[in-house]
Amino acid sequence: MGDDSISINLMTGFGWCAQHGPNQEPDGTGTFTYRYLPPGLWYHDPHTIYALINSAAKFFPTYRDFPKDLIPNVPEKVETELTKEGRRFYESCPMYALLEAKEPWLTWHQHHPKGGVPWTVRTNDYQAMMMQVIQDWPIDTWAEMFFEPWKEMLVTNNRGARHALYMQPALAEPAVPVIDNEGWSKDYDNARADIHERTDFPWGPYKVLLVSCDEDRVEGCKAMKFSDEFKLLPCSLAVRSRAGAPFVWREHHVFRIEYPLQLVPRMIKWTKDEEVAHPGVWSVKTVSPCYMWDVPEVRFQLGDVEEAGWDIIAVYYQPLAELDELALARYEHELAHLPRPPRP
Repeated sequence: MGDDSISINLMTGFGWCAQHGPNQEPDGTGTFTYRYLPPGLWYHDPHTIYALINSAAKFFPTYRDFPKDLIPNVPEKVETELTKEGRRFYESCPMYALLEAKEPWLTWHQHHPKGGVPWTVRTNDYQAMMMQVIQDWPIDTWAEMFFEPWKEMLVTNNRGARHALYMQPALAEPAVPVIDNEGWSKDYDNARADIHERTDFPWGPYKVLLVSCDEDRVEGCKAMKFSDEFKLLPCSLAVRSRAGAPFVWREHHVFRIEYPLQLVPRMIKWTKDEEVAHPGVWSVKTVSPCYMWDVPEVRFQLGDVEEAGWDIIAVYYQPLAELDELALARYEHELAHLPRPPRP
């Protein structure tokens, strides 16, 4: 097609396509089928995904057999095709989307986790369509299903709810729907990812994983290779031993990992496998929106304070050296006057 050709990404949102090219329909339409993969089979390299699926299929014949919280080790060898068993496993995975290509249109049929196609969009602008696909409902529903095994790590909103992807409501529909002569509606809007959420093509939702570093591993971890996506942050830890006692401050370190949501479970596994996560029940182990990740973490002791040795613990994502006496006093005042959750 020369300059009119486009490159189709085989990894979009929570859908993965195992094809090397389009399947050709009798009318000349090229089709790409995307299927949802369980968390343990995602990786940033598609050839490793082939290997993960083929390896998993040796032990779990179908998608329903594969444990939702299982994150297998990465195979040593990558692969470029699905085996017979891998193909059977892949085709048992939930349908995520169907992309049709027939000049001049690209048509995306978005599926829902419970089945069915809640909406279809067509365009001649692939990039614009993909930006809609990775932000619009029901991608939040797919995200909820994907991250269910780690739901307790998600930060809560002001209503106490946890969501894998926060959404903002759709714009009001026009009083009179605009329908073209082929039956396609215009100016229709879906709920889409909230402004505090990062969504980038092709993955869709990105999240920030925060994990306290084991104090015995800090010095060794400082020698790791870091990047904008992977950091070890010097933070500040405030501890009060009992009501009325003064706060004691000390340095604390937290891993900040900003990755696509599909890769966050594997990074959680990494912190455990490498034994770098802090063992404390109060330590930071949260998954947050990318543009609202640095809200202080506060823990209240709901059990026996004397036995636990602490009453309130808080982590601030600022180096202790940058907090002057006024800042420390303000934080201590806020902590002392926060409403406590009821004891069980």
